[in-house]
Amino acid sequence: MKRRVCLGFTVWALLASPVAGQDCDLTGLRLFLDPGHGGSDPGAIGPTGLLEKDVTLDVSLKLRDWLWWFGAEVGMSRSVDVFVPLATRANEANAFGARRFSSIHMNGFSDPSANGTETYVVPNPSPITRDFGQKTQNSLIQYLGLRDRGLKFANFTVLVRTTMPAALSESAFITNPTEESYLGDENVRWWIAEAHAYAICASLYEYGEPGVAQAAPTLPEPERVEFRRLSANLGRLEVIGTIGSTRGLTGARFSPDGNRIAFSERGYNGLYVADRAGFQTQQVSQEPGVGFGFSWSPDGRLIAFRSQERTTFAVRTVGLSTRAVETIAESARPIRPVFKSDGTLHIVDEAGASGPVAPSPSVFIKEDQVWVEREGTSEQLTDDGLVYSDPKLSPLNDLVIVTGNSESGSALFVIDLSTKQHYDLSALGSGRAGGLNLGYDATWSPDGRHVLFSVTGDDGYKYLASDLYVVDPDGTNLIRLTDDGSVKVHVDWSARDELAFEDAEGHIVIAKINTSVR
Repeated sequence: MKRRVCLGFTVWALLASPVAGQDCDLTGLRLFLDPGHGGSDPGAIGPTGLLEKDVTLDVSLKLRDWLWWFGAEVGMSRSVDVFVPLATRANEANAFGARRFSSIHMNGFSDPSANGTETYVVPNPSPITRDFGQKTQNSLIQYLGLRDRGLKFANFTVLVRTTMPAALSESAFITNPTEESYLGDENVRWWIAEAHAYAICASLYEYGEPGVAQAAPTLPEPERVEFRRLSANLGRLEVIGTIGSTRGLTGARFSPDGNRIAFSERGYNGLYVADRAGFQTQQVSQEPGVGFGFSWSPDGRLIAFRSQERTTFAVRTVGLSTRAVETIAESARPIRPVFKSDGTLHIVDEAGASGPVAPSPSVFIKEDQVWVEREGTSEQLTDDGLVYSDPKLSPLNDLVIVTGNSESGSALFVIDLSTKQHYDLSALGSGRAGGLNLGYDATWSPDGRHVLFSVTGDDGYKYLASDLYVVDPDGTNLIRLTDDGSVKVHVDWSARDELAFEDAEGHIVIAKINTSVR
């Protein structure tokens, strides 16, 4: 291995590094770090008991310090030993408006002789993503000197659900006795962090950030999106058909009347709208990342979405009949659009503030806790040891669904905005079951009287199983809709009592509920 003297995180060490020598100025750029596993998910375990989750967290915190030194704003999926669902990790990076996403892992295998370094990006990556992954791999090889297993490709959840170039690194095999001993060395962990910092800087400079100004990248020509009509029963669901393309689709959301459905390619790239009657599809935006957090107008004639270019964020609307695009607001901080039931469009920033008049109410996460803003006044709804994420306000504006994460796992709650009472909807508990991590992905029924959720099982990299349930907001009247275990995530419920969800292959499945839940 490459050996260097490391005296901890000091100014001397930074100035002596090859990264600092290249004058890496990341001022104003947003970057996101994802320490793999955590809490009830230990990840791979070394021969002496060293846990992957502990190494990935320590390396990520050291990497955060490097990036802070270079002036970047850094978000993290976790900064303590807590379990965080896969989709939440990606959602938080998207909401943060990061320019790069680094997921930090250590490898494991049943054969202890397996060794070396490898890095993953999505299949058929963009040139920027491929370059970022290759630079991460090359930098780790330079610093660690281990066997080069190369750049590889996989549909890992945090890679396909992030809107920015993303790479998942496996720096060394914790299950290999020799490499485990390296990973237990404080100096080696600093080298791994520094290697990632070098790769991030090199990738950003290669593509004009923050150097020469560069136009926002455009997508390749849209591939054909096809609807395939089916007639099959899936538990208590009647499958109508699937929408698919070779690049995979995600983020399906029905219009308020249920007569249209909007979705994006994986990575939330571009925005498509299909007519429910015949599923004729049109692309209404080709911008990267616009499919994350879009909002329908109440009459279904407009879609508002967030656009990002370098360090600037904008909210735009597109008319579905005219295809006219209008810029509504711009900001140096991440903002997102929210159409209210009266048709007004509110611009919500990352702290929950909105203008010109605050929605009544607006729910947001601040310092891991749930807050509500009403008529310009903010109130904290939770104050406990859980790390909350993914709040979703009910159509009646009286309740919020939220995920609560802890060291023991992830749970699903409904919180009453008036009384602050919590209802636990975690039907199958939390933590691990059958070797998989349990998680929850939920949405409201259009009338706000029911909660639709999937109970998911993942291996720390991607979803492997899930089933759908419907329950009242207080946790009563639980109905299991499916029992086949196939992947069903990113669920939505239309006014026509139809459901949309994404399967493991990136198809959007449209199904009718054939049981009474009203």
